[in-house]
Amino acid sequence: HFDVQDVSAQETACKAAQTLNPGQTVNGTTKGQANRFETSCGGDARWGASGDRVYRIVVTQRSTVTINLATPTWDGVLALRKACVDPSGSSGTHAAEVACNNDADDSHHSRITTALDPGTYFVLVDGYRSQDGAFSLSYTATH
Repeated sequence: HFDVQDVSAQETACKAAQTLNPGQTVNGTTKGQANRFETSCGGDARWGASGDRVYRIVVTQRSTVTINLATPTWDGVLALRKACVDPSGSSGTHAAEVACNNDADDSHHSRITTALDPGTYFVLVDGYRSQDGAFSLSYTATH
């Protein structure tokens, strides 16, 4: 059994992804956004769909990257992907994922810290099961 999914919505979101710079904080909301991605740690579609936002980070040299997500009024999920669009075939919706975090410290904060090789990566802000709302997102990189 294969889930065939329309990746054109993902491609559109990926092309429009805002670039996050180290030390920069962006504020946004997932309310009213389409549900284009699933995360490995956020509950799957059986539990409801939540809107998502995608951002791009560019790593110029091998670095340890820390990404922080604050979702003051809801339970957000943070995922880091090495490819923005889900790969085709049977590898599934999480094959592009490098890391996923649902709760760090509490359900209103998520954090990913990982070493990354140079390249372009995608940061996904999603909701746990069917939650959505306002968020603040930042990242730092140390070489």
